[in-house]
Amino acid sequence: MRYVLCIMLLAMSIEQGVFAAPRVPSNPQEVLERLPENVFVPAVVNAKKPDLTEALTQAQTLLAHSQQTGDPRYLGYAEAQLQPWLSQATIPDDVLLMRARLRQFNHQFASALIDIAQVLQHQANHPEALLLQASIYQVRGDYSQARSACQRLRSLSTLMLALACEAQVDGLNGESDKALKTMSLLLPSVKNLDAGQQTWFYLALGDLAVRRGQLADAEQYYRRLDMSSPAALSSLSDVLLMQKRYAEVQKLLINYQQHDGLLLRLAIAEKALNTLQAQALAQTLQQRFTALRLRGDNSHLREEALFAFYVQDNASNALTFARANWKQQREPHDAEIYWLIAQKTQSTADIRLLQTWLTQTKLQDVNLTPSIRVTLGVKS
Repeated sequence: MRYVLCIMLLAMSIEQGVFAAPRVPSNPQEVLERLPENVFVPAVVNAKKPDLTEALTQAQTLLAHSQQTGDPRYLGYAEAQLQPWLSQATIPDDVLLMRARLRQFNHQFASALIDIAQVLQHQANHPEALLLQASIYQVRGDYSQARSACQRLRSLSTLMLALACEAQVDGLNGESDKALKTMSLLLPSVKNLDAGQQTWFYLALGDLAVRRGQLADAEQYYRRLDMSSPAALSSLSDVLLMQKRYAEVQKLLINYQQHDGLLLRLAIAEKALNTLQAQALAQTLQQRFTALRLRGDNSHLREEALFAFYVQDNASNALTFARANWKQQREPHDAEIYWLIAQKTQSTADIRLLQTWLTQTKLQDVNLTPSIRVTLGVKS
């Protein structure tokens, strides 16, 4: 799981360091940022006659806009659409579920799970709530709870979603071959899913292929997605970066620099290509990450670790971010970057922490497990 930008502080000068102090402008006329053209402005909620359907539609549109641009302001706008119902003694389930989506996107996992639990108290087999719950448990590395949520989807109408959901958990929990077999059997029926569900399926299948070292297959699955989607662009870029296909990453992402996560991948490619733009991109990212810290946003810790490690060549700072990130989410990508940094800094304690987690989860990942086991003297 989100890439955000703090508008008021974007242009501040940044000192080097993990928690550098910002420069506070002394001139009130100084321009801190110029807004892009065609800024999306949400409709104002009618306080006297609020319409729930309209508010939910607006909130979903705002969430999608935040996902597309990485701009956190639209998450606040989205929650504001829900405010007339959030202040009620009994909050409608649809509102709780929308707030859970907003919270999940902002890495507020515990709060999101509370909202989902309330929905499931009223509708025990609510498909969307169960899928969202399973997704959050997967991000946190709680695979038994994730599997339980998936299994509750096993009704006739949602059986395919349940099987795909369980396959995702299998792929993270020592059953990679079984997961691939299930996903392959489901592949011909993916066309029957809606667009969002198809994206979810192909991302999961692509990620499974990456962990199995089948990069050509992963690339094929990712390329089936909408290539204007940040999730698709990020996943495809990662596969290309793993193969040192930096020029392709440059071409793919050159027009998506507003999104922090995509800008990070572009900066890694530009640095590898030793281009004239590499330093400017690094400075822009440093400004954005510092702005995020100033507003208390910690949803970018994985990206900050990657930035410090690959762009700044600062493994010590990267380790600080990787450790902090590990406390809030534990996806394979988080383990992989944490492991690389721990190895670079020769941090035995962090390597052993990861080895313990690997033993507990039984994760099968060619990008991770052989290195950890060799380093610790564990036979593969």
